[in-house]
Amino acid sequence: MTNDEKDKAYKKRQILRILIIVFGLATLVLSIWSLVDKVTPIPALICFLIEAILSKCRDNIKLK
Repeated sequence: MTNDEKDKAYKKRQILRILIIVFGLATLVLSIWSLVDKVTPIPALICFLIEAILSKCRDNIKLK
């Protein structure tokens, strides 16, 4: 693996990490909102599924 490929993989992992954090916080906020305001929990579930998919994608990117 060349340095350019490692750099691209590292940047991709960083972007995915930020997206995972954002969707995790969105899941938390939407879950609490659905408990407090009696709103449907489906948006929180969708955010959780997106977060899980992004985590799998991030784990599949190898830096070595």
